[in-house]
Amino acid sequence: MEIEIGLKPINNGLEYAIVEIEDLRAEGKSKELVKAKVKLKVELANTVIATVREVDGARPLGELILPATFNGKPVTRIDNESEKTKWGYTKITVPEGITAIGDNAFYYFDDTEYFSIPGSVRTIGKLAFAGWNYQGSRTIVIADGVETIGAKAFWFSRLNEIVIPESVTYIGDFAFEECESLIKVTLPLNAKFGKDIFKKCSKDLMITTGGKTEKLSAWKKRIKEAEIREMANDPKNIFSGKIVVFTGTLELYTRDVAKKTVENLGGTVANDITSKVNLLVIGKDAGSKAAKAKTQGIEIITEAEFVKMLGDAPVPAVIKFKKDGDKFTASVDWGKNNINITYDDEGDKELNQAAKDFAHQLINRQAELDIEAREILADDLFEMDCWGEDSEGELTEEECLKQMCLGTIFVESDGSFKFWYHGDPIGDHRLILSGTVEDGFDGSTEMFG
Repeated sequence: MEIEIGLKPINNGLEYAIVEIEDLRAEGKSKELVKAKVKLKVELANTVIATVREVDGARPLGELILPATFNGKPVTRIDNESEKTKWGYTKITVPEGITAIGDNAFYYFDDTEYFSIPGSVRTIGKLAFAGWNYQGSRTIVIADGVETIGAKAFWFSRLNEIVIPESVTYIGDFAFEECESLIKVTLPLNAKFGKDIFKKCSKDLMITTGGKTEKLSAWKKRIKEAEIREMANDPKNIFSGKIVVFTGTLELYTRDVAKKTVENLGGTVANDITSKVNLLVIGKDAGSKAAKAKTQGIEIITEAEFVKMLGDAPVPAVIKFKKDGDKFTASVDWGKNNINITYDDEGDKELNQAAKDFAHQLINRQAELDIEAREILADDLFEMDCWGEDSEGELTEEECLKQMCLGTIFVESDGSFKFWYHGDPIGDHRLILSGTVEDGFDGSTEMFG
């Protein structure tokens, strides 16, 4: 059995990159490959016939062996410029000599059960193995040599276990997000990690590092503590290794914003005056803590002096809520737009404060949340034919997303939230994205109106 693979020259024509692999279940010549050729014109005029070992006569299933050379020049990179689902390959062999598995390289290769990454590979791009979740389980073997793994590289993959070699120095944001069947992971001892690499994974996941095996919750706690220690020891941080206490009413900051600012700059915030405290920041109507700190020789500064210490250091956003009937509402900047963020008045001071604190956390994470929301919106709008070849006017993904605006965020005291979007692609309707402050978006959407 033979299929077509599209390549294009890179590195001034000295090497080639695979940019398209034909869907094994396509009838005749791959329509996706033809579209890619038109899009890339001369660049994709290069094709090679690859051999597929047929392993199931009932339907097209095979083991794909990718080429190591083309026109006498090495193939060094694998990309996927169509980002479409590919069916039919149960096993994929990547030849020695490939140095980069690029973004989306094997995105939604749904039948693939086994994949081996050779030692020549140095980088694995974002979403490189995302969406391997059709049926059964997946096995990915990574040889020693890989150095970096991109964001969401294994997102939504039905992996049971995986070993990341000691050569890996960095694993990107949400690398194993929604790998719900993942139960065993071996991680390199000295690697750095992006945000929440095991987001929405099973609580039963066991992680082994340097011979030590622990539950996911224990691993997360240990990594968080290590990050705090590293931040505290960084001499560039104003409050590096210091313990700070606030007392009295702060007029320029809310308490949670002041606390987050100190923590972001390497310090720790305590509630009581002890011999370990380094600094007391006093606001209006400061109480007995000021007198106690003075007798113990602890440095005391005003809120204005605290602000001066910060200089150009980034400070989390301050949100001023106003009572509006049975709700509290604030108007805040979100990117280039202005939105409302709202929580219910539950008639309980502690519950209202919890909702307010969660609202602050969402606003201070807006860059991260905006990226996640755009991915969910893009998928949902594509399903509704709002963009792509079947959309009216054949809008691109970017053009469609530019017409969508976040209007309101509703926050609950338990940390759950809803993002309400509006825009021309959905007319008079509203598209709602849900999630929690702890876990982020849960991927669910609902249409309102």
